[in-house]
Amino acid sequence: MYCQIQGISHDGQGVGRIDGKVVFVPDALPGETVELSIIEEKRNYLRGRLNSIVEPSPARIDPPCPFFGRCGGCHYQHASYEMQVTLKTRVVEQTLQRIGSIDTDVSPCIPALKPWRYRNKVAWHGTMADGEWTFGYYRGESNDIINIDNCLLVSEAMQTAGLEISGVLKELKPGAPAEATVRQSNYNEALMAIVAGIDKEAALKILSRADGLLDSFYWLSTRGIECLKEGGRFEERIGEIRFGLSPLSFFQVNSEQAAKLVGLVGEALDLQGGEQLLDAYCGVGTLALSQAGRAKRVVGVESYPAAVEDARKNARLNGLNNCRFLAGDTAQVLPTLSQKFDAVILDPPRSGCHPQVIKAVERMKIPRVVYVSCDPSTLARDIARFQQAGYRIKTVRPLDMFPQTYHVEVIILLQRL
Repeated sequence: MYCQIQGISHDGQGVGRIDGKVVFVPDALPGETVELSIIEEKRNYLRGRLNSIVEPSPARIDPPCPFFGRCGGCHYQHASYEMQVTLKTRVVEQTLQRIGSIDTDVSPCIPALKPWRYRNKVAWHGTMADGEWTFGYYRGESNDIINIDNCLLVSEAMQTAGLEISGVLKELKPGAPAEATVRQSNYNEALMAIVAGIDKEAALKILSRADGLLDSFYWLSTRGIECLKEGGRFEERIGEIRFGLSPLSFFQVNSEQAAKLVGLVGEALDLQGGEQLLDAYCGVGTLALSQAGRAKRVVGVESYPAAVEDARKNARLNGLNNCRFLAGDTAQVLPTLSQKFDAVILDPPRSGCHPQVIKAVERMKIPRVVYVSCDPSTLARDIARFQQAGYRIKTVRPLDMFPQTYHVEVIILLQRL
């Protein structure tokens, strides 16, 4: 069966039509003619398996990673990087229209300078299967793990540390699934590892083997997290602002693009020095502290207590005394705030904003909203709600935070009418 691929889905699948019915084809690119088999038929759509490419797209390339197609971490390695950012712009446009009925101008997606080895954090999973130790990433749409000995999205130092950890676990053969997270500072290249799913004795054996590679090492158990090697506070830097991170605190995985994100948020806010700024999902203070020098007062809200403590320490570290950080669920904290704000930053998790957050922003009549999203679907849903509440879109700026994947970051500026 042959099909002309006309578009792309939000999760990177080629989209065509067969007898008027939409068909989704993984690994197919717009503009290609493919031969496929139908593997699933639903009332409104079909799912196809790509058998061969009859007419390839000029943007199709050979994936440089031998694990591509099996590993679920990447989705676009078969497309040139220029096409990747074009597809991400298109997905943002289509998703805003399809889910939010929002027809607006979308700026071209801002590319990354480093499409490879850009990640500052990675999580590997390990398990025993059929008597063999497997350590790597999950297979696409599966909990099966495939061995990865060289991921092209992380630095060679991070990969080396991961292989050392895997080697010890392979010798120990833990009964339960294990996990190892490795973080590397883009600021000073310090390496941190966190292991989970194993006992302390096994964690100490890993440390004895990988001690020379790691600057800090943590063991996560059911009782909490314990530092087994302390190498000073783990830090990142964006511009002149330094950020200390506790082991489990969130920070954008692409440090260079995070700096661009901070700049785009600053452009959208356009602070003049006298504004009251609210950061409703502030994390360790990445966006709040980066804008604090241009605001009169900043209030941040964050549900993860360790991140709130990081944000407070980071404010002191950078000599910023106009910031206050509150611990608690954003949907519960915002309705309790009585002060007037001139602008709010919303950078929620992938699930988007709780409806109570949007209602609270509406009730406080905050004139300017800068919404940062890593999921166009929940973004479209929430922006539609903001429009119903009297806000209008001023700018939409996609940013490629995650090259080789279908994920895209979007910064939207909303103005209250």
